Amino acid sequence: MKFIELIVRRLLFSFAVAAFVTVNFNDGTTTVKEIAPITWGVTLLLFILSWRIEKEFIQLFLKKDADDMSIWGEFEKKYPKLSAVTWQMVITLGAIHVTYLALDLLGVIEVNGQRVELFFYAILVTIVFRLIDQHTYRKK
Repeated sequence: MKFIELIVRRLLFSFAVAAFVTVNFNDGTTTVKEIAPITWGVTLLLFILSWRIEKEFIQLFLKKDADDMSIWGEFEKKYPKLSAVTWQMVITLGAIHVTYLALDLLGVIEVNGQRVELFFYAILVTIVFRLIDQHTYRKK
């Protein structure tokens, strides 16, 4: 299940960046089917290249620092499984929210009136990922 979650996150982030870059090609878009082919092409290109970006992201944010005396550092030492799952949930929530913003920018959905509903939907998706695969965490 971790593999599926990684693929979904990479797809969402790739689509969001592609939508932000190619927003001018998508004037008058009201459905996902009307999104310009160049957006889908850039999404595919970014998705193919995103494996390296994800490696850098993991090294940057999920590094082990033995001297980290912050509240989060102490939490990671005390509960390594829970902290890894928390990071995965935060990253998945971020991917979903950035995709909502990209779809709002393209005119496919209106986010302003539905922020609370979309937030709960994003939390539900991340919880489902965590319930299906409860044993996904960073190994020491």
